[in-house]
Order: sequence, then structure tokens, then C-alpha cells
Amino acid sequence: MRYGLILLIGLLFSASSSAVDSTGKIFDIYVFQNTSTVLFRIEGAQLNACATTNRYAIDLAQIGGEALYSLILAAEATGKEVRVRGTDRCEIHHDSEDANWIKTNS
Repeated sequence: MRYGLILLIGLLFSASSSAVDSTGKIFDIYVFQNTSTVLFRIEGAQLNACATTNRYAIDLAQIGGEALYSLILAAEATGKEVRVRGTDRCEIHHDSEDANWIKTNS
């Protein structure tokens, strides 16, 4: 029992630490009329293999989605680099990695 618990905890930490940060300028933003999904690309992105289009996805209907969208619009408009951490999943849009957080670089 103890061994199983230790293995489970190790798997949880390894899964959460596998996400990779990408840093670069935003060069594409896709917004759709009939969905709350926003897709975007950044230069030099390192994404999960499920992201076959080399894009990140955010869902405006999720908590924080509108704040993330606002940040990418401002960064794109000013030419600032951003740092993005994905979730290693493509659940919002099947070929784009879900964005976990975004920060601007000074």
C-alpha cells in the first residue's frame, strides 16, 4: 500500500512538471465567431505533440480566459515577448495546446 501511494505521488509530480515554457513574440491570433476559443502562435514555441498546428488555445468561457486574451492582444499590439506555459493537453481545440498561463517579458 505504501509503495503504491509513493508511486502515485511521484506520477502526479512528474505529470505537472513536464510542461515546457515557450518565449517569443505572438504572430498569429485566431478568433472564431461561433465558439469561445482563441488560438495563437508565438515564435519558437515548444509545444506538446498533440499541438500539430504549433498553436496555443484559450477558452474565453473559462475563468481567466478573457484576461489571457487581453494579455496576448496587448503583447501583440506592442510587440512584447511573452512567456507561455501550456498544460500538455489539447482539450480546448484538438490540435492546439491549452495555455495554462501567460506573462509578458519586460
